[in-house]
Amino acid sequence: MKQMATAILTAACIVTLGQAAKAADVARPIYKPASAPVANWSGIYAGFHAGWGQTSGDPGAASISTTGYASPVFETPNLDLKGNGPLFGGQLGFNWQVNPSWVIGIEGDITGTGLKNSATGTPMCMPPFCNPSVSIAGASQYMARDINWLASLRGRLGYSWASSMVYFTGGAAWANVSHRADSADAVFVCNGGGGGGAGCSYPASFDSTKTGWALGAGYEAMIAANWSFRAEYLFYRFGGTTATAAGTPAAACAVATCRATYTFSDFDIHTARVGVNYRF
Repeated sequence: MKQMATAILTAACIVTLGQAAKAADVARPIYKPASAPVANWSGIYAGFHAGWGQTSGDPGAASISTTGYASPVFETPNLDLKGNGPLFGGQLGFNWQVNPSWVIGIEGDITGTGLKNSATGTPMCMPPFCNPSVSIAGASQYMARDINWLASLRGRLGYSWASSMVYFTGGAAWANVSHRADSADAVFVCNGGGGGGAGCSYPASFDSTKTGWALGAGYEAMIAANWSFRAEYLFYRFGGTTATAAGTPAAACAVATCRATYTFSDFDIHTARVGVNYRF
């Protein structure tokens, strides 16, 4: 009888302890790991950037025509004006974080560039003045294009998570470009026929600000309070231009009325750059 009472008491204790443990499990709070904070991209920011750029596009071309012969009398092979160089500038923008994942904004920037290139070619005397075509010994033609600065005003659309954001951007762009060209001793027909044309040249030099567009994408990450780092690619496209130059000195080119035409073709710019921004 005593053994039976002991067994019943033991069983009751086990049941009571089990119920107490179950109650403790129910009462114990469930802890979840804290999620990473979502960065706030909204507001005004400013910063600077640096990188490298490369130009591409069709070559530039130079030709010389006269009033007294079929035009053009002289022409040169197309001159390759592709170049590359460093970039450095600054940006100012505003973001609006419409929800934790999506960010829209607008940004303006200006960038100084070292994108410069020049090329030379040997003019050809063309029919009907020369038949067959021949190169003109001692003559040369020269063209150069220097991109002084780039600017853009672009919209931005970004996707944000944690402290990072990827974005697409596009809008209007401007490029200030210096053009230089010359054709030296190339037009002996403008110096009385077979005299060689020594001393007759057709220099041209002018600046222009071209309007085009830019499109690109990038990645940006918060690296400290109010500071972020970015890496981005931008593609620019601009139209070309044409210039006409009279011969100089006039006395050396006076027998026939000759003019040189320089065609600087449309061009593209590919840029890769990194930068930092400070959010106010």
